[in-house]
Amino acid sequence: MDNYLRADAPTRKTLWRAQTQHLKLSTFAEEYFRRIGTAMATPMLLRKGNLHELVESCDAADLKGEVKEKLDEILKILG
Repeated sequence: MDNYLRADAPTRKTLWRAQTQHLKLSTFAEEYFRRIGTAMATPMLLRKGNLHELVESCDAADLKGEVKEKLDEILKILG
């Protein structure tokens, strides 16, 4: 994490891809929240089945790239 924080933006992007390309994002996210819970001595609040709850905390204007594209497609399907 220290190396990631010291890196410039292109290097951070490369490190992120290298560390997550073989993981399902939900598995990665659950492990992330588990570690936060452990570090803060609190229960893990979000598991895979609850990650959708994060959407309420997100500003749609901040969504970019593939995330925005996929969500726009879902919106089209759901009408």
